[in-house]
Amino acid sequence: LGSSGVSAFQVAKRIRKGDRVLVLGGSGGVGTYLVQLAKLNGASYVASTTSHPERLTALGCVDRVVNYETEDVMAVDEFNKDPFDTVIDLACSDWRKLLRSSIVKSGFAGGRFFTLNDRAEFELHSVPQAVFTLLLPNVWRNVVTFVDRSRPRYRYVLAIDGPSRDNLRAMVDLVSQGKVRAVVDPTGPFPFTTEGVRAAFHLQKSRHAYGKVVVDVSPLDAPPQPIDAASSASS
Repeated sequence: LGSSGVSAFQVAKRIRKGDRVLVLGGSGGVGTYLVQLAKLNGASYVASTTSHPERLTALGCVDRVVNYETEDVMAVDEFNKDPFDTVIDLACSDWRKLLRSSIVKSGFAGGRFFTLNDRAEFELHSVPQAVFTLLLPNVWRNVVTFVDRSRPRYRYVLAIDGPSRDNLRAMVDLVSQGKVRAVVDPTGPFPFTTEGVRAAFHLQKSRHAYGKVVVDVSPLDAPPQPIDAASSASS
């Protein structure tokens, strides 16, 4: 909840009541929270892309699931005839192609495109590198789509901004009330061993995990470990 849940909460606050929403990559850690929050925040219709349609369907809050391995989301007739108000990209999609497509409304009609990250992998080792890699490209796209309203408005969401403590408290309340489900990839939990941790990281890096990838560091039913008095005293 502290990372993916809060990130999804930050993005979901941008959804307007009655919006038709498309989430690209809705079956990951952030996506599984976001598709649920979209409906709670008043979205009239929620669609999402994934490589495992049955998993998103099981959440019961997605109106249309598109398997991106067999179907091009930008070629879906339904979406072209009735475009989305808001597209949220969690899959590092080709934003240029999306902004030129007809599945999202123009800026004149209130169409918006949000992304948390415009590239799958990158490294930042300095402030200037962060400015040139993340800040400037996204500011430029924001300005261009503000001027050119024939395209949906591009927005980069820094998901760690805002009162994170309040957002975390809100997410905990939603989960405890049963309004939002925390989804854990069925492959796990992985054991806290070298092989287990490697397998967890490989699954995470594959970008095909369902929900959160969990490593079981200390099983809840594990008996308490006795304290070695001699070693405790020497330490």
